[in-house]
Amino acid sequence: MFRRDLFGRRNGGLEHVERCVLEMLDVDRQTLDLATSGLLGSANPEALRCAVSDSDHGVNLLVQQVRRELVVHASVRGGHADIPAMLVAMSIIKDVERVGDYAKQLLRLARVRGPFVPGTAEHVELTAYSSRIAGHVTDVRGRAGNARRTRSHRADHRPASPDR
Repeated sequence: MFRRDLFGRRNGGLEHVERCVLEMLDVDRQTLDLATSGLLGSANPEALRCAVSDSDHGVNLLVQQVRRELVVHASVRGGHADIPAMLVAMSIIKDVERVGDYAKQLLRLARVRGPFVPGTAEHVELTAYSSRIAGHVTDVRGRAGNARRTRSHRADHRPASPDR
């Protein structure tokens, strides 16, 4: 019982890691939207600086927490650790961490260069590109959430083994 409560029944105790990754994707999408709005001229880049920086800092803290949890998971579970899931999570959080850094650089570009003028070819191209990126982030978030729900559903309907 103690072991099950401490390390979880589903997915070998990595449920919290999954929830954190989904939360990071949500925050990154919002941060990217803020930075893009500064670059496209729909918001003042200077006014967005604190919000983007705070969001990125929050994601960085979650990344540190997830990395710690993955190390603990591997240490405690040993040969029973879900190594493939851990490696996937590590790869994803590395990329998720970069999105916030990219958002900060987009906002920096907006502050240094100024926003793109609406109606220009650059503005139209950047708007289309940012929409595609936002769509990809949303798609990844959606697929990750669906995969998590599917695993959760399967685990709920799987007979419990004696060691759980």
